[in-house]
Amino acid sequence: MHSANRNLFIVFALWCLLLLPWIFGKGIFADGLYYGTIASNWAFGEGSMWKFYVSESLMNPFYSHPPLSFWLEGTLFKIFGNYYWVDRFFGLCCFVLTTIAILRIWRLYYTAGQSWLPLFVLMIFPTAAWAYSNNVLENSMSVFCVWAVYMQLWAVENPGFGFLKNIISGLLIFAAALCKGPTALFPLALPFLLLFFRQNRKWNDVIISFTALPVFLAAVFVLLQFDEANIYLKSYYKIQIEGSFSLDGKNGNQLMLKQILVEILPILIISMFFTYRATKKIISNKESILLLLIAASASLPILLSPKQMGFYLLPSLPYWALGIAGSVHQLEKFKIKIALRLKLYFALTVFVSAIFLMIYNIKRPIRDAALIEDVTNICNYLPKGNKTGLDPELDQNWQVQGYFARTKQISFYPIGHPRYEYNVGRLNYRLIGCETVYKGKELLLCRCPAVKIQ
Repeated sequence: MHSANRNLFIVFALWCLLLLPWIFGKGIFADGLYYGTIASNWAFGEGSMWKFYVSESLMNPFYSHPPLSFWLEGTLFKIFGNYYWVDRFFGLCCFVLTTIAILRIWRLYYTAGQSWLPLFVLMIFPTAAWAYSNNVLENSMSVFCVWAVYMQLWAVENPGFGFLKNIISGLLIFAAALCKGPTALFPLALPFLLLFFRQNRKWNDVIISFTALPVFLAAVFVLLQFDEANIYLKSYYKIQIEGSFSLDGKNGNQLMLKQILVEILPILIISMFFTYRATKKIISNKESILLLLIAASASLPILLSPKQMGFYLLPSLPYWALGIAGSVHQLEKFKIKIALRLKLYFALTVFVSAIFLMIYNIKRPIRDAALIEDVTNICNYLPKGNKTGLDPELDQNWQVQGYFARTKQISFYPIGHPRYEYNVGRLNYRLIGCETVYKGKELLLCRCPAVKIQ
């Protein structure tokens, strides 16, 4: 195996160590839990193409995000069945597709022998591994965005079939917007950036890149001609877009800004420092500048939104990684000389460790262990789809309601009296005349046999 391929294999093995151990484990970020529940419900006949919900009582109907991610993950549920691990497997598929596009973009400008470098830089960003393991919508959105960017760059660097490539790019941007909304539109800014980085390219090859915009608009127009899609997307706009900008102050305490300052800025400054020492330039080549500007267009505009979360940074990370890696790829300091056999042995050891941990964690809770144990035990008492009373103090506990909805489609109704036969509450929850039938580590289940109003 060639030395460059061994470097790539090492980075591949390290990524396996970051992602594979959690695939079959139970427990996931609340948003990812809800998205998986919505996709699962849709896959097995609960709802329709334009009607989603978490449970009968929670987010019903659900209009907070566009539908494409739910259709894609739901298709995996139809293929493999209703298993928890499908959520993370969907994220892993998104990672693989994103990685392939990153490598293709890299090889448009730099040597294939150093293609491991952008994947290594991407691995340094903690948000990347976390997001791909927690089923956030940015995973699928990123796939379509990075391939849309690749199509435009490919059309400029290799003009053959350039018009077709940009048509495909416009359709991919449309698909990305159907995953997460307006945050997916940053590839539409790429043609304007290409005007400033035309170099020796022909003007018509750059102008053709603007084809993506009318294609995107045409796709949106066609979709809105369907009544169900029109109603859904208008509801989404009112709830998510107008709702976000009507928030008082910042929701998320500028978490994305913090992620940029903590994850991106230090690595960017370090790369610029070493690049300047070696080449007397802050950034060593124009291609890296272009890629960094794409990254900025994908991340900085979101800082204007009142609603911010740290994982909103994910769609920009491929371009930060490509730009930083491209800036330093010629530096001698990054040509690490290690015996080829040691590289191979190290990579194999890491890969085998990842597989072992993946097998070890099958059906094990990797977060919310006590809560998952209680939910599993309580669900043994409850019929599927049961309407259940809920301790009012758990009304805003989205993790609790999410796990019950995912496990048995349980619908909760916060009350302070025994209206329902079964009631779930915290350990100190009491209803007069009701019997505690299960008391776990965080939750208890009580039954009120004299009351059966459902």
